[in-house]
Amino acid sequence: MDSFSDARASKSFGVVALTIVEGDVEQWVLSALEQYNIDTASAKVSPYVKVTLLKAYIHSLMTSMAANVVLKVEYLPEKSEQNKIVYVRGHEVDVNWNSGEDEILVTLNKAMGKAISKARVELDKAYCS
Repeated sequence: MDSFSDARASKSFGVVALTIVEGDVEQWVLSALEQYNIDTASAKVSPYVKVTLLKAYIHSLMTSMAANVVLKVEYLPEKSEQNKIVYVRGHEVDVNWNSGEDEILVTLNKAMGKAISKARVELDKAYCS
C-alpha cells in the first residue's frame, strides 16, 4: 500500500450514551487492512493502493448502536495507465448493553471489516484475475 490518510473533519468516532469515542485511528485502520491481507508496510511488494478514511463514526439509538465506515480506495489496475477510485461503506448495528469500550470497538471493527471486504473484492478483480 502506498499511503493512508484520514480525511475526516472530526477526529472523534462520535458518542455512545455519554461516552465520547476516541482512539488511534491510523493504527486502527492499518491493523484492519493488514488483517485483510493489504500490506501496509511496503509499497514495493504490493501494487499502487492509496486508502483514505472519509468517515468513521458510531452513535447510539435507544438500546442499540450503529457504526459506519467509508473508505476511498485508489488503485492502479494491471495493464492500465489510469488510477481507479472506488468508495466502500461498512455498516454495523449491535445491541448496546452498557456503552462499554469493548462493545463499541467490536461494533466499529465489524463496520471496518465490511468496508475492507468490499474494497478487497475490487482489488482482487484488479490484481488477481
